[in-house]
Amino acid sequence: MMIQHTLKCLTNEAEIETALDGCEIPMSEELVLQVLRRHRSDWKLALAFFNWSSARQQSLFVEKQHEFPPVIKTRNIILHGWCVVGSAREAKRFWNDIVVSGCKPDLITYGTIINSMGRETRDGGSEPDVTICNCIIDALCFKKRVPEALEVFAEMDGKGCAPNTVTYNCLIKHLCRIRRLEKAYGLLEEMEAKGCEADARTFGYFIKCARSTEEVGEVLERMRRSGCGMTGDAYNMVLKMHVGWGDFGAAERVWEEMEREGLGPDQRSYTIMVHRLCERRRMGEALWYFKETEEKGMVPEKRTYLVVKAINLKVQNSEARSSLSEGEVELNENSEWKEAETGSQEDVMHVVFG
Repeated sequence: MMIQHTLKCLTNEAEIETALDGCEIPMSEELVLQVLRRHRSDWKLALAFFNWSSARQQSLFVEKQHEFPPVIKTRNIILHGWCVVGSAREAKRFWNDIVVSGCKPDLITYGTIINSMGRETRDGGSEPDVTICNCIIDALCFKKRVPEALEVFAEMDGKGCAPNTVTYNCLIKHLCRIRRLEKAYGLLEEMEAKGCEADARTFGYFIKCARSTEEVGEVLERMRRSGCGMTGDAYNMVLKMHVGWGDFGAAERVWEEMEREGLGPDQRSYTIMVHRLCERRRMGEALWYFKETEEKGMVPEKRTYLVVKAINLKVQNSEARSSLSEGEVELNENSEWKEAETGSQEDVMHVVFG
């Protein structure tokens, strides 16, 4: 009744907030919903009460924050709430609170505040440029809100803000991750039709989601038709996939092409071969690539040294020598090897020696 009387007698939002603060009413979700329902025909009063109750909840958080662990997830929820109600001023204020609190913002935090600032820019009569739109699209995709990201993308041309390669790459990356390949290829065709050149990064997203040698070949052929040249990173990506699938013939062709084009093999290429061949239980070949790495003056990674050290100890055993002459050494399980190659020396020893 006290809330009803206050809302009925006062019309100025500041006066309403001051009066409600003096009431010291215990708040609950049910109470807020009841008040909003009673005033659904008078949206101004309903909004004034909602804004006051939202601020009250944040005040409670500030008072009790020493009782909660300093995690960014909690602060993201409050920041998102201010953005939802359209209060850019409060969103910016709370952003500053996050920064000074020492709680490190994550991608969701940045995406939320960027989205809020973009909305404020549009409401103020200014249109965001392509860089701002790209940030908003990437943030929405990161939060798995791809349909909303596509809506922002669809509005760009109408706002005189033409998408660029970065825009398309952002959408294609996330669409490939969720296997919406038809939509991703549709965007690829659209960007090419608009004269927006696809680059190695664009095709790299399609390569990453390929599931067979044939699919990789189709992407590479499309890449060549578009006039996009290969890079060392792209070659290493394809090399890793072929060896992982056990298609050593295709891997050898990639290796030869890298050498022919002058784009490798580099230290990363040899690391891939050593570790992936170990996963495929082809220890003799893995040692050959490691030896060639050192002969070329490259410095192997620490984890590679651990793997090779364990293999060399195994070679001292006559049974291991016999296995290595055939190019294979039996490991317990591939999954165990994957855990060991990034672990300690003891982990590697356990896998190699059993």
